[in-house]
Amino acid sequence: MNASSTRYSRLEILILVGAIIAIDPFLNIVAADGADISMIRMRLNTPAYRNAATQIIIDEVNQFCREVKLPERLPISTNDLTEASITAPLMSDSAGMLGTISTTNYHYFASRNNKLSSVVRNFGPSDALRAAYLDDLKRRYLWPNTSVDTNAAYKLATQWLAAASVDVRALERDSQVEIREWNVGNQFVPLYWVRWIQPFARRGNFLMPIKSTDIVASIELVEPEHLLLQMHVEKPQYINRHRLVVPNREELLQQTDNPQLREMWFTTKAYKAAALQAMLSDVNRVCTDLHLPEKLPVETGDLTEIRIETPFFSDHQHRFATICTSNYVYAANIGNKLCYINKNFREQDESRFLLGIKSRYTASMSEANTLQAYVIATQWLASASIDVAALGRDCHVESTPWSLDKNQCVPLYTFRWIRGQEEEIATVEVLEPERLLLKLWVENADYIKRRSLALPNRESLLAQTNAPLSHAQ
Repeated sequence: MNASSTRYSRLEILILVGAIIAIDPFLNIVAADGADISMIRMRLNTPAYRNAATQIIIDEVNQFCREVKLPERLPISTNDLTEASITAPLMSDSAGMLGTISTTNYHYFASRNNKLSSVVRNFGPSDALRAAYLDDLKRRYLWPNTSVDTNAAYKLATQWLAAASVDVRALERDSQVEIREWNVGNQFVPLYWVRWIQPFARRGNFLMPIKSTDIVASIELVEPEHLLLQMHVEKPQYINRHRLVVPNREELLQQTDNPQLREMWFTTKAYKAAALQAMLSDVNRVCTDLHLPEKLPVETGDLTEIRIETPFFSDHQHRFATICTSNYVYAANIGNKLCYINKNFREQDESRFLLGIKSRYTASMSEANTLQAYVIATQWLASASIDVAALGRDCHVESTPWSLDKNQCVPLYTFRWIRGQEEEIATVEVLEPERLLLKLWVENADYIKRRSLALPNRESLLAQTNAPLSHAQ
């Protein structure tokens, strides 16, 4: 293997993690509704929030360094950072990327379901010093090929993963391990790459080529020095570390001199608690009506993620809340109505799920039972209080199974109700043999007969606050 073949440039790392340099989006608020609010939500980041998020990552990194015994002077503090980049909260919610911090020794990324998931040796801007470092390694450690010791590299890599709270047993169970060294003709340098590789599956057009394997974890190390150069775990299901959460983030996002932004992010604990109970009530009703595979009733302790929108966003964007169990994501973000149910593939491995149903249900295209799947999909829509008759009147339906090639498919069907030329009103995905719902999404509130979620005592709930707003300095 060429020594640079698994190199991550600084630019590639930033793209991988999705790090967003915080900018001030508050200078030109043009309107109270629509795209302007969406842009603010996507970009919003205040110094108070960034500082709090940075400290949370620092605390996690200090724990990680103690466990893995990285060569850092501990404890790391803000004064030791050479760089810190915190994503906006909405990006953190949707993409699972909280941010990155760097010391002179390493870059640390909380980039998989907001968990610390990647550590990369710091070779300066754009990895400018890596080439010189590799030259020095080659000068010091150019050994005969008879000295290759992949077992030692593997042992060291798994020890680090275990110390970093990675579920090595599950990773080994699900993956094939590949170990390579830096070959230089008849000699080698004891720079090793240990990679855990799994089969990869993705739904899509069978005419489009897709990769067949996925690197789900990898470690780059210098074995004689027991030195970690890179560690990446791409699937958060294998990371037993906790998700990093910024508490009281709405209060932190209100710490600005802009009164419009303070209004946008104003809420109280009492309001959020009441809104969560209202959301849970609706979710439990729909779970019962759809016979979803959930332990009922779904309670607060069963949730893996909770996002209660502020009253401002409920009023102006009609987004009420999103909650997640380990099985499904539930969102009331169209007309403040429960409109979105999706299999939770942040908690489950979508590729493994798809590979499993592919192995069980692959059949001839002639065996596709689109009609039966359509009946199930419309039954679910009706049970979820969707106006199926109006959908049928206003839309045409496009249906597709998961096509593997021209002759084979998996009975995982996607139905789309399209109004006019391209306005998608509703989507349902169903695994027909198991009558399993993967997605139910209605994007126009007029077709949802469920009530809009609202709190009748909202003003009294919003009055239950003791703390005055503090402003950014």
